[in-house]
Amino acid sequence: MDQGPAPDPAMWSVRSRGPAHVVAHRCLELQRAARPRGFAARLFGLDPLHPDAVAAYRGALRELRVGGILAQLGPGWRVLHALPQDEPGREIDHLVIGPAGVFTVTSAPAAATAEARAASRLLTRASGSPVVAQPIVAVLDARGGAVPSSETVVVGAHRLVRHLRSLPTRLAPDLVATVARAAEELTTWRPFDAAVMQHTDPAGAFAALRDEVDRARERRTIWRIALVAAVALTVFGEASLLFS
Repeated sequence: MDQGPAPDPAMWSVRSRGPAHVVAHRCLELQRAARPRGFAARLFGLDPLHPDAVAAYRGALRELRVGGILAQLGPGWRVLHALPQDEPGREIDHLVIGPAGVFTVTSAPAAATAEARAASRLLTRASGSPVVAQPIVAVLDARGGAVPSSETVVVGAHRLVRHLRSLPTRLAPDLVATVARAAEELTTWRPFDAAVMQHTDPAGAFAALRDEVDRARERRTIWRIALVAAVALTVFGEASLLFS
């Protein structure tokens, strides 16, 4: 009996997911409710973001920034992003596997412990051996080093790579590879789910939206500068007439 085409192995892997994969999809979905901007709105830089999409947009920017920092870890480290948890609607922002162990990294303190526990539970089940993921909160625009907070380490994002590299070695390269293989399988994180499997890469569409938002912000800045300049010229002109 014809079983149809074999499933694409890439669909069963999360390796192709970039930072903010899930939250960018959420942002773009919410953004569909935004009305197209007319000529005047574009001219004056009216914000193109739908109000419901603002939180997801900002969350995506945070995840992209942290993901870019983690990309600097280099050889010997494996980094995965936007891993779906076994609870719908939740995901693990970033998973880091390397010589120092297994870590979940997020910029949202409230989610840190839950993400680490989910990663530990699901990776242990998938690999057949105990895996303990340690939670890290990467604080954007923070200064200072790593600060332990109960079971969570809080570290300025600009020091994140240095912090991870400074930790003692806990996993041999073969163990790093074993855990990474389990982590890369989509079914480790979620049983077969057509909705998850069909997610396309949102990077291009989100980049286009980001460019639109940035250009609108630039236009608003230009208009503000022009307004200040016009007021200053008006005041200067009136003062010149007064004292002439």
